[in-house]
This record gives sequence, C-alpha cells and structure tokens, in this order.
Amino acid sequence: MREVMLRMKRRSFLKLAAATGAAAAIAPRLASAKIEYPDAPQGHSGVMPDSNLGHKWIPSVCLQCHGGCGIIGKVKDGELIKIEGNPYHHNSHDYVIPKGTEAKPGDIDFEQERGALCPKGASGIYTLYNPRRLLHPVKRAGPRGSRRWKRITWEQAYDEIVNGGNLFGEGHVDGLAAIRSDAPIGPEDSDYMDEAPPSGYGPKKNQYRWERGRNEQGVVTNVLHKNYGTINKGTHWTICEGSMVHYMVYMNGTFAAPDMKNATYAIFAGSNIYDASFPAQTQARYASKWFKRRPGTKFVYLGPRLCKAAGTGHAEWIPIKTGTDPAFGLGMIRYFIENNLYKADMIARPNPDAAAAGGYP
Repeated sequence: MREVMLRMKRRSFLKLAAATGAAAAIAPRLASAKIEYPDAPQGHSGVMPDSNLGHKWIPSVCLQCHGGCGIIGKVKDGELIKIEGNPYHHNSHDYVIPKGTEAKPGDIDFEQERGALCPKGASGIYTLYNPRRLLHPVKRAGPRGSRRWKRITWEQAYDEIVNGGNLFGEGHVDGLAAIRSDAPIGPEDSDYMDEAPPSGYGPKKNQYRWERGRNEQGVVTNVLHKNYGTINKGTHWTICEGSMVHYMVYMNGTFAAPDMKNATYAIFAGSNIYDASFPAQTQARYASKWFKRRPGTKFVYLGPRLCKAAGTGHAEWIPIKTGTDPAFGLGMIRYFIENNLYKADMIARPNPDAAAAGGYP
C-alpha cells in the first residue's frame, strides 16, 4: 500500500480524498433513507414535438407481440423513420389523468417524458419495410410440398376461395360458398367417417376451419368464423400459454396479470422478465418500481440459465435441470398439502356463487 501511495501523484490523491469524503457524507443518508415511490405524473401543460421540423407523429398500437403497447410513429415525407413508446399509453408510461377526463395533446412534455418501448417494438420499421414482406396473395404453383408459389391478383384469390374449382390441376375443390351448408358431412366429404363420434362431424360448413393468430383482427374473426357458422378454429393460444389461459379463463372466469404492486413473493418460472415477457418494458418497470425496491419482498427466478432476471442483486436463482419444471411445481403442491398451507374452505367451493357466499371475491 505504501508503494502505491508513493507512486500516486498529488492531483490523483486529492481527487481520491475528495471522492472518499463525499461518499462518507452521503452513505449515512443512503442507509437511513426511506424508499419513496413517486406517483404517476398527472396531466399537465407541456409541449408537443415541433411540427415545423418537417415530420409528424402518428399514434398507433404495436403488434410486434401480444402486449399491444401504445406507440407513436415519426413520419417524414410519407416514410416511417422512427417508432417510440406513446407516453399517453399505460403500457409505455405511468401517465394518469383525473377520472372522467381524457388525455389531450400537450398534456405531456415530450422532451421530458417519453414513452418506453422494447427492442421488438422499435424494430417494427423493419417489419413494415422488409423487402420480403408479402403485399399480395400467392398461390401454390406445384405439387403439395414443392414450396413453389406464384403471385395472383386479389380478384382471383376472392373468386377461387369463394367458388373453388380445379385450382391446382388435381381435381375440383369446393369453395366456401359450396360447403356453407347445414347438410351433414358424409362419406363423400371425409375419408375418416369411421373415426367420427356418434353424432358425426356436424354440418358441411364445419369443413371450413378459421386459423388466426392472437386475434387483434377481431372484426375479421366475426365475419369469417362466427358468421360463417363453423365450429372449427385454431388460435395462437393452442400452442402458446394454453395451459395458463385455460386455467385462468375456465376456472377463474378472467385473464389475470401478475400483481407486482401488492405481491411479496414472486417466482418467475422460465420467464426472464428483463429480456422478454409481454408487455416487456411494462413488466420490467413494474418489477423494478413496485416489487424489487420494496423492503421484505422475495424475487426468485426458476430456470437452468443465468439470465438477467436471475442475475440481478435482489434475485435468488434456482438453477433446476431442463424439463423438470413440472416436478418442481408438483413438489411445491405436495409441500403445501402436507403442511396445510392452503385455504381448504376456498378450495372446497366449486363455483363462483359458492365462493361469493363464503366471502371470496
């Protein structure tokens, strides 16, 4: 240490001494300081971006994932050049207005309070201008599985989808108009009648299956699925979060989000809240603002990889082996049962009416 001090220049020593003194003065304040959570900013007079700069801001909603965050697009000369989070949207900014009023342009100072947006949302420009983005219908141009396609007009697509025909040189194919019938599906329609239930496959219109994503296009679903009359549909939820959605919707009657504001113990099983989740920046903000800074809370990440959620100083990482998540969950359930850590009275109530009678919401 003496040799280090001897080699240290006078200027460096003075800088180090000043920094040490400042740290010593601040440390007691930091140790005794109470954590205060600032209220969400109330509506106030602010400034909008200057429209004289040759660009304008267009509000919209991000569809890069299912988060549906508010965005504003910076447009110049008819071209989208930037996407930011809309500070008036609750996913992107903690903005609050008095109940019964509505947000108005100018309530927020864009220079001081910008909305948050995750990298996937910001990359929406690439989605829009991707040179491989399909802007027209395409039709199979070879045998099934050949991966050969050709461009067709919208008029041709409408006609072939509705009226059918010998579309691929492989024989006649019925269109939607022909199969929209209440007559039962028979052997002429299906090669699998021997596998049908006793009541059959239902009317012929059930041969049409509406396949959708997360259903941001709800109006289209009403027209092409419900109004058509088929019972067959496929959704995004059939392959993503199906177990969670079925549990919440069919057992609780609602789709609930994590209550970061009031939780005291949170387990993230394979959910890297600082890299993914949806809405990404919203969940990360809530975890940091309401949960991880509140004394007495416990933040646990369950997964085989040391990710950002597991690597933060406040988190506990449980590095389970890949694929053992169900066993871990069943082990927790067994522990709850063996130690009577569950509400037997609540579990014994089989429906919402019985739960309400017992005082459960």
